[in-house]
Amino acid sequence: MIYYNKKINPIERHYDKITEDKHELKSSSPVINTFKSERLQTDKRMINTIVPQKDKKVKINSVSQLDEYGQKAAQLVKEGNNLFITGKAGTGKSTVLRILVKDAKERKKNVVVLAPTGVAAKVAKGMTIHSFLHLPLGPYIPGHHIQGLYHLNDIEKELIRKLDTIFIDEVSMVRCDLLDEIDDVLRHYRKSK
Repeated sequence: MIYYNKKINPIERHYDKITEDKHELKSSSPVINTFKSERLQTDKRMINTIVPQKDKKVKINSVSQLDEYGQKAAQLVKEGNNLFITGKAGTGKSTVLRILVKDAKERKKNVVVLAPTGVAAKVAKGMTIHSFLHLPLGPYIPGHHIQGLYHLNDIEKELIRKLDTIFIDEVSMVRCDLLDEIDDVLRHYRKSK
């Protein structure tokens, strides 16, 4: 045997291994080929067992179909409390929001669904915060008069006065100064301190 210090590229080593396996597969007997095929099928079954297939999603259409936390959220909204719903992606926050909005509309409440971005507003079937309240873009300093802050028409003013609930989807993307701006605009039009 001759040993030498040539470094072998891992990709070449992998390619050589694949090539050897192909030659072995061609040259081996039908019994071995059947065994390898069965092993491959077993491996596929194991992968399907380890990685669960997505089940059909159940469509939730009412508060009674929500879990205990969703039902508690609905109860808090009915009582007029402020509520912050949080959770990881895919846990059903938007589903709970959709059900809460549907429930409020069934109870003849005036609600609006807002979101900080156009995409979030479209997904939530609402509108952006800026377009609903006609807010100017840029930072907001509470107590400072901003040109164009209170420029709603009479219909929009009446709509804001009659609102019972505002749902803000993706509220974690809302800057704190924007929340102050929303608060100031709503207090201005609803004549509350």
